[in-house]
Amino acid sequence: MMDTKIDGMPFGELMNQAVKLKTHQAKPDRCKFDKYPKFYQNSMFARDEILAARAMPYTERIAAALEFKREANEFYTQGRLLDASLKYEYALSVFKHLTHPNPPLGPFIGRFS
Repeated sequence: MMDTKIDGMPFGELMNQAVKLKTHQAKPDRCKFDKYPKFYQNSMFARDEILAARAMPYTERIAAALEFKREANEFYTQGRLLDASLKYEYALSVFKHLTHPNPPLGPFIGRFS
């Protein structure tokens, strides 16, 4: 199979160079991001229920965060520490979260539900 060429350069090689360039350009932002605590990093990729809570009026946001905390406490008492940690992150990220400087292009790119 022949590789498609653009101005005499194989497409695969052109893509490799583009990835290297983009990686180099994003390095300062990546270093900054990597210094944040994990819960703060994870807050950038929020579930729909968290995004909905962030959009609520303040008193409703408090109630939503407390519900996440209640669920986390339940998991903790059951010994499900990973689930508890995740729910505690949800509660925190209702109020304290990162926003992506270049939001995803589509509804499913860069989002985890």
